[in-house]
Amino acid sequence: PIEAPDDTKIDIQLKELLTDFISRDGKSIEDVFKRKPFTDSKGISYFKFKDFWGFLIRSKTWPDRTYTKNKTIRLVQNLFNGQQISKDIQVGDDWKSVKLWTVEKIEVQKYTPKKLEKKAAPFE
Repeated sequence: PIEAPDDTKIDIQLKELLTDFISRDGKSIEDVFKRKPFTDSKGISYFKFKDFWGFLIRSKTWPDRTYTKNKTIRLVQNLFNGQQISKDIQVGDDWKSVKLWTVEKIEVQKYTPKKLEKKAAPFE
């Protein structure tokens, strides 16, 4: 049997999409209210799951009918040790309590194609 390419595996797809989403990093924790993720100095990223879900749907590559929101949440928890937390964030003079998701820094291995060396044909 022929194995499917790595980029068709659901965990690889989710890892790439989550990395793309987190790379649009905000400058402060308050930016999560502006639909941006925020990564602190320890490498922990904070984001609202509804913003990530919207990013997945807009990407048009996520199979949202097969992997519904709840299944995707479980994948984030299992594959990236994602956790939902409640955090108090100061916005101006007010404090707001918000439910955020956290994931640790994700390392992505970029695919580098191998160069094929042209071998001389035996009849040359």
